[in-house]
Amino acid sequence: MIPALIIWLVKKILQKENRLFYLKLLLQRIIPALLCTLFFFTLSAQQVTHTYVVKYKDDSVGNMQFLLNRLGDDVSLKMTSRVAMRFIVSIDVQSGEEAMFKNGRLIRSKSWRKVNGKQKVNNATWAAGDVYETSCDDKRGCIRQKLIDYNFLMLYASEPLSGRTVYSDNFQQFLPIQKVATHQYKIELPDGNYNYYFFKDGICNKVEVHHSFYTITMLLKQ
Repeated sequence: MIPALIIWLVKKILQKENRLFYLKLLLQRIIPALLCTLFFFTLSAQQVTHTYVVKYKDDSVGNMQFLLNRLGDDVSLKMTSRVAMRFIVSIDVQSGEEAMFKNGRLIRSKSWRKVNGKQKVNNATWAAGDVYETSCDDKRGCIRQKLIDYNFLMLYASEPLSGRTVYSDNFQQFLPIQKVATHQYKIELPDGNYNYYFFKDGICNKVEVHHSFYTITMLLKQ
């Protein structure tokens, strides 16, 4: 609307009749309004990128990237990672998660994982009225919960509140968050494994993944 008005005013200014009037209108009203609109649009838009180095026994074995995009009340989160390790055989794990929140409510999310090129996890969760519907390897389910406002991806965006739960897109259920020390939290997983999350200045700067066969650490690159 405003750009169209500017074009119209420029045409009027180029004409001799009432040139001064239209020039004052352009300088005093239209251009300030346009700059104000651009200013508030910039304030409401935000993009954050964090890169983590994945380590196993002090060796770098992969990386993980976290991306947050905020535009007004819409927040999109994305995480991708690749880890290559060797035990008895070589293991190459590629995984990713995505989530979209609107007004603090999860609208949809998905998670996937491939091991040596073979699909192992392919899950999705999406809002459907007052409940959430799920898909796990093409098997449909339902979570009778009106609001999901904090999932595992949000752990990389903001430090959790003490005593709250987190929604796992991978296991498609809520898990308790245990505060074990200042800015340190533990989450026990349904498969018997557990993770530790460490925060500094409100940012997750370290994650310890404790598996029954190994422990890997993800460190935020400075």
